[in-house]
Amino acid sequence: MGYIRHNAIVVTGNYSDETFYNTTQKAHDKAVELGLLVTDIVGGVANGYSSFMICPDGSKEGWPISEGFDCSRKEWIKWAKTQLINFVHLSYGGDDSDIVTILDSN
Repeated sequence: MGYIRHNAIVVTGNYSDETFYNTTQKAHDKAVELGLLVTDIVGGVANGYSSFMICPDGSKEGWPISEGFDCSRKEWIKWAKTQLINFVHLSYGGDDSDIVTILDSN
């Protein structure tokens, strides 16, 4: 058996500055390359920020699918910490619907 815990990463960069936009796009491309589930990049309505989310995999913790996505998220985070990108990796909901945990950030 296993239990459900959602793990997601919210990523934000400055869309109006070419350096940050390119970094946001690179972060998105890296997540896609690693096979992570990602949203499109969405521009903010003020101050030129853009964001996307690396979505939860939906698998039960400890199952092979979950383990694979955990490894890919860890690899993405290791890469992202070398870039000019802001992110927060959080765990929430599922079978522990009252618990929200920030696992990592940059």
